[in-house]
Amino acid sequence: MNQYRKYKDQFAQCLDQNRLTIDADLVEIMDHTAHRQVRLERIQFDVDMKEHTNFRLGGRADVMVFPETQEELVALVRFCRNEGIPVFVMGNGSNILVMDEGIEGVVLKLELMRQLDLDDNVMKVGPGTLLKVLSDVALAHSLRGLEFCCGIPGSMGGAIFMNASAYSGSFESCLQSLKVLTPDGRIQELSREELDLSYRSSVLRKKNLIALEATLVLEKGDSQEISHLVAENTRKRTTSQPLESPSAGSTFKRPDRREGEDQQYASALIDATGLKGFVYKGAAVSPKHAGFLIKNQEDCTTKDVIELIALIQERVEEATGYHLEPEVLLVGRDSF
Repeated sequence: MNQYRKYKDQFAQCLDQNRLTIDADLVEIMDHTAHRQVRLERIQFDVDMKEHTNFRLGGRADVMVFPETQEELVALVRFCRNEGIPVFVMGNGSNILVMDEGIEGVVLKLELMRQLDLDDNVMKVGPGTLLKVLSDVALAHSLRGLEFCCGIPGSMGGAIFMNASAYSGSFESCLQSLKVLTPDGRIQELSREELDLSYRSSVLRKKNLIALEATLVLEKGDSQEISHLVAENTRKRTTSQPLESPSAGSTFKRPDRREGEDQQYASALIDATGLKGFVYKGAAVSPKHAGFLIKNQEDCTTKDVIELIALIQERVEEATGYHLEPEVLLVGRDSF
C-alpha cells in the first residue's frame, strides 16, 4: 500500500486545477532530439523509474509530480517539507542511477518547466529546458557560448547542479545568475561567483538548492563558425560515445592531477587495466568508450552496475594507485 496516496488532494492543490491532466510534448529519454505526444497525468503513483532515466534501470518511485511553473514547484516543495515527505528533484534523468528498491516519497520531474525567453543576447531559462534546445536557439540567433552543450542529454537545472562541461566549454563563461529555492523555502538570486562552480560540483549540490531560473549572457558571433563548432562537437560525441546503449554518460570523474604528472582520465585508466568491453552480469564497460558503463542486457539491475563500479575502482587502484570517484549520482532507497 502506497502511504503517499492519501496526499493526492494536497498535491493537486499545489497545481493548476485546470491542468491536472494535460496534452504534453515529452522528450524521448534515449533520443533527446525526438518527441512524443502524450496525455499526461501530472500526479502519478508507483512510477517505474526505468521509463524516466537514460540508464533504464531502477525500481519505482512512490509518487511523481510534474510541475509546470516556479509557483507550482515552490508550493510542492514547501508542502512536502512541511509534512516531512522526502523529495527528490530531477531533470531529464541523464546522469542518475536509481536504486533497485526505488525512491521513497515524491519525485518532482521538471521536464515541463522549459521556459526560454531571449532578449538580444540574454537568455532566461527554466530548469527543465534541454541543453540541446539552448544550443539550437543560440545558433539560430548567432550567439556564442553554448556550442559545448549541443550533445549533452541533460537539462539546465541538472547541468548547473553538476556543473556540466564538454570540449573545453562550460556554463562558467556565460552564466550570469541563478534563481534558486533554498531548503527552508526561500527564493534567492545567486551570482555566478556565489554558485561556487567547480569540476562536477556547485553550491546547489553542496547545499541542496533547487534551480528555478538561469540567466545566461551570450556573445554575438558568426553563425557559420558557430555551426561548424556545433557540428564538430556532435561528430566527436557520436563517434566516440555509446549513444545507442542505455547509460548515465561518463561514469567516473577524472582523478585529481598528481604533481609532476600529466592529467589522467578515467577512460584511459580503465582501458589500461584491460576492462574495456568487460561484461559483468547484465552490465558492461562499453567497448566503444571505457568511461561509460552500459546496460548490456535487459535483465540488468542497478546492483549489477554498482558492483561493476566497485570492481573497476579496485582494479584501477591496484594497477595505478588512482581512486576513481563516480560521477553518476546514486538516488533512492539504500543509496550511498
